[in-house]
Amino acid sequence: MGSHYGKKIRERVKKATAEQKKLHACPQCGKKRVKRVGFALWKCRSCAAEFAG
Repeated sequence: MGSHYGKKIRERVKKATAEQKKLHACPQCGKKRVKRVGFALWKCRSCAAEFAG
């Protein structure tokens, strides 16, 4: 898969993918240990909290 038709759209997709894959802050414990598990599913590796959004 991947993006086609121009450099700008490829850069946008690359930026969005990098943002999605990085660790985020957990709303419950506050640590930066949340990782995306699936479509709209997130899980904290520290406190094991699971949430959607």
